[in-house]
Amino acid sequence: MRLLKLLLVFALLSTWSCTTDETNNEGTVTLEASGLSDNKLSVNNTAIFTATLTDYDGDAGNLSYRWTLDANRGELSDGINALPNPTVAENTMRCVGRISGDERILVEVLNENNTVIASASMDFTITAFIDPPDDYGCFDQPKIIYERGSSAKYVCNFDGSNPEYLGVTGLSVAISPNGQWIAYNKFDGNSDQLIMYIKNCETGETITIPGGDGDDYTPEFSNDSSKLYFLRPEPSLEENFASGRPTDIAVYDLQTGEASFLTTLYQSDEGVARFTVSEVTNEIAFIRKSAVENSGIPTRLAILNPESGLITNIMTLSVAPNSGMDWSPNGEDIIFSGSNATTGKGIYRLSLIDGIGPQLIFTDLSPQSLPPLFPHYYANGTRIAWTGQENGQNNFNIWTIDVNGNDLQQLTTDSANETVSGVLE
Repeated sequence: MRLLKLLLVFALLSTWSCTTDETNNEGTVTLEASGLSDNKLSVNNTAIFTATLTDYDGDAGNLSYRWTLDANRGELSDGINALPNPTVAENTMRCVGRISGDERILVEVLNENNTVIASASMDFTITAFIDPPDDYGCFDQPKIIYERGSSAKYVCNFDGSNPEYLGVTGLSVAISPNGQWIAYNKFDGNSDQLIMYIKNCETGETITIPGGDGDDYTPEFSNDSSKLYFLRPEPSLEENFASGRPTDIAVYDLQTGEASFLTTLYQSDEGVARFTVSEVTNEIAFIRKSAVENSGIPTRLAILNPESGLITNIMTLSVAPNSGMDWSPNGEDIIFSGSNATTGKGIYRLSLIDGIGPQLIFTDLSPQSLPPLFPHYYANGTRIAWTGQENGQNNFNIWTIDVNGNDLQQLTTDSANETVSGVLE
């Protein structure tokens, strides 16, 4: 998955030198890290350390690597579960920042006799997470965005308290990161046309997104709140597809007032099923699928650079995506609702760093009902909220888990159906 790693190297990832210690003169090991910024790792973020052995004459396949954290301020991890400190593994190890302060990671290369033949260490600092002085615009704090009932749009606090009506209705909704704009689509009068709007929640100004023909879906803002991305079919397309006209990713520029397409997959009889925007790079990950039944073209995860227009196919999906997907705040993985004949229905995770996945992290507790839908990270990426019918209930409520699929909690208990739309954070 070398291509994957090259693709998703972010500006904040850097490589740092380390202290190398030769033992028994049987090789030299060097240690590199990605995920450190100025030799610092934020609490709850992850750094990946890689040990490279050179000048070794033996069989490298018989070697193992013992990883140790001196101060125990970090947590060794395989990407899903915490590992003991020290732990013996391959030549790559993840470390999650847990407690602020100075830390040192040591790697020792072991031969088949469990003898240390080389070692290296690296010092780094774990820094406490500090909430930036965010301005949430019309809102007093971070919010979960959701639909209540058939179309009314609401927000609530991360603990489910203080539900607040947004003053808009429709099929889908998004709030800009600066908390000033609300995007939503709704039917135009008594027609069947879905029109996309954005509303300034401070002034009440409402703008109709131009250029479509009443078929706009799933809005999501860019990181700087200057652009709105959404799904729209090419207006010239005829209704000659069994599943309806394929949609592409469109963009509306709030500064210029212009709308345009970022993708034109309809030209190859393909479309975008759903998408999510990276908080780190502003790239757009999306589900790419054929608009023609039984075409033989597999469903894939792809990533779009909205500035250059470059589309990179990342992987073929072995799990059928359902509704909703979200990119983690640290940019390392994507979660989505999915189903598979072998693993079942639930929430799946794709690792963009290692190319691992999709892996089931939460199994649907009520398989006779709809699967968990519309998963979204919140609370700085430490938890996941979604819409579900757990424990055999008939209505939909908002449920949450931690990032590893544990600590199940029911966030809302209203009798009306509640559907997660996104997060303002």
